[in-house]
Amino acid sequence: MASRNPFNEDGSDISVSLSKTCKPNEECKGLENVYLEDSVSGTCVEKEPHPDVMGVRFPGEDCDDIHQCIDEPNFKSTCQNNKCWGKKENEACSSPSECLVGLYCNGEICKPQVKLGGACKEVYDCENNLGCYNGKCIKFGTLKENEDISFAKIGEFNNDPRRSLLCEFGKVDFEDGDSCAVHRYAGETKKNVSPEGFVKCNWGEKCTYSDGKNLEERDCQCGYNAEGQGYCPLSQDDYHKEWKNAVQHQINKLDNKCHSKSRFECYKVDEQLHEQDAVHQHLTEQAHVFHKSVKCAHDVLSANSVGLKFFAIIMTILAILF
Repeated sequence: MASRNPFNEDGSDISVSLSKTCKPNEECKGLENVYLEDSVSGTCVEKEPHPDVMGVRFPGEDCDDIHQCIDEPNFKSTCQNNKCWGKKENEACSSPSECLVGLYCNGEICKPQVKLGGACKEVYDCENNLGCYNGKCIKFGTLKENEDISFAKIGEFNNDPRRSLLCEFGKVDFEDGDSCAVHRYAGETKKNVSPEGFVKCNWGEKCTYSDGKNLEERDCQCGYNAEGQGYCPLSQDDYHKEWKNAVQHQINKLDNKCHSKSRFECYKVDEQLHEQDAVHQHLTEQAHVFHKSVKCAHDVLSANSVGLKFFAIIMTILAILF
């Protein structure tokens, strides 16, 4: 990769030459300093494995040695026959970490995770693809704009940033994150929306958004089009319903066979599903820079031509450059 314009942060005069495709278990490293050097070269290096939650496994999950199993002040699991030991159904428990996969602790004994519509006290009581809202297990991604997701409604899950997955667009309000939100164009930005839902802007300008109560500004970003026209990041509302699809991709990973406590980073989820989720999320976040883009951007960055894994790597590189 070469830059004939080092230090120019608008990304102009940068040429990309793809001479090698990294293997599925590799990623491209070494292209971070393209603005500081006349040319840089990338190297394919082996990817780190997908991380487990807190580096541990919970009862009923796979293990190789005792150090992988959960060790808490009042409960210590051990690795037996390549599975972390835990409490079975109807055995006494005091926390969800003690029960085997598929179970939760009701404060007294381990019980099967609660199904859709059943009573719950916290998210870990419900089946992995469900959340706990106002005492009932509900589907993720179903709460509408302005619906309350404060501690009173979702308990301790209110302190988890992944609470936004309860919301239809996967977004919360700007101020305290206690309600589901839709981030719409606002102010001058709102006045310049095209029929397709895009807003032109110039480098250095700010784009304005509203959650219905508060305003937030985001940077204008250069597009991959022939004119170098900049566009505002997409609003997260009915103009761009692909945000709902991005949320659904994340939710699909929760339909897994891991422990309730490790549902969000399940080691059993196929790596390709993780990659597809990452690519879909990035494409949604970067849709504005591809609007009216030049043909070579699609040719070089097409998932069909280089595969999902390499595409994710290239998209990351371009995110650094632009």
